[in-house]
Amino acid sequence: MINILINDTNIYYEKGLGYGLKEIMNHRFGVRVSFTTELTQKNIHNADVVIVTLYDENSLRLLASVKHMRIIGLVHKSFKISGYIFPLCLSHVFLTTQYNSLNTVGELIMNLLKTESVPSKTKTCARCPMILDNILSTQQQKLIDGIVAGKKMKDLASSLFINVKTAYSHKHLIMKKFELKSDHDILKMWKFRQNSFHCICISL
Repeated sequence: MINILINDTNIYYEKGLGYGLKEIMNHRFGVRVSFTTELTQKNIHNADVVIVTLYDENSLRLLASVKHMRIIGLVHKSFKISGYIFPLCLSHVFLTTQYNSLNTVGELIMNLLKTESVPSKTKTCARCPMILDNILSTQQQKLIDGIVAGKKMKDLASSLFINVKTAYSHKHLIMKKFELKSDHDILKMWKFRQNSFHCICISL
């Protein structure tokens, strides 16, 4: 029995995809499959393969939460995904268009299952732009924006309504969290962040 987790915002497409794949996997490949659609930690853990539909940039961020799984990304026709460079920790994701045949998706599933193991949880991207927004507070993001813009810490602290000592504490906390050694590293990190999903783990 193969456990497949499907995540799509369109519940009708989600159900149709599950039904179609169940028929294909059974009749063409001779394997039985079980489907779940709720993106819970339990379902992610139990899944052999995760299928995520990618509609826009926000849906790309969802991949970060399942990046240690075997993943198939179904790309919607309106999303120009070629403009994005995946970080190293997501380089294993199989991509195909949402409107490709179910036979193609079935073949991708079988190819993924042939891989010896799921992506290692040790291969994380600590500075991955996909997770920066989830790690930094709004105040910390504004602080980094100010540093990148060349503002003085005294002026930044004043604009954020905090004292200079607190501003420096936030800065050092951020540098420690992302293993940055200088303001130049902060600048590089933020530049890469603006380049959507370019991996910066080995760039600093």
